[in-house]
Amino acid sequence: AVSSLLGEKISGTIEIRYQASARRPRVPFWGVMDEYGAYAVEGFDNVLAQARSLKVSVAILVQEIASLKKTSEIEAQRLLGNTGIKVALKVEEQKTAEEIVEMLGKSEEVILKVDSENASSNERRFDVTEKEKVRIEDVKMLKAGHGYVMWAGQIQPVLIKYYEPPVVPEIPEF
Repeated sequence: AVSSLLGEKISGTIEIRYQASARRPRVPFWGVMDEYGAYAVEGFDNVLAQARSLKVSVAILVQEIASLKKTSEIEAQRLLGNTGIKVALKVEEQKTAEEIVEMLGKSEEVILKVDSENASSNERRFDVTEKEKVRIEDVKMLKAGHGYVMWAGQIQPVLIKYYEPPVVPEIPEF
């Protein structure tokens, strides 16, 4: 599907790519690549960049960040760096939780300290400390449908509609 949008050439100017394209959708096209680590290939970040220029949106879904590193650490950095919106849901794996907390970043906390032992003193000072915006435990303990969206330097807790599938005692034969 994406290859028919990109045409034979996936490099060059936008005009050349539009002319080489077999067809273009009237509405933006959205592709979902679930379990990306199963078919990760070196250079896929180039495909994403080309697709975006043709108004094709691609979502890469992984269970753990290690799946992005299947081809290389540099490829994973490119994929994460070339992504405008990141969504993090509950994470089981410790290393992935740590990497998500690192991605979410830190904030500075300013605390005013007043010398309370000496009432006549007007001595005041400010302590500035850095702390994670979200703790590892917070990421690992999220409930179904709860998560964080990272976009344009902002972090927003979200509740995504979650469908709890019914328990089926056995699968009927056809």
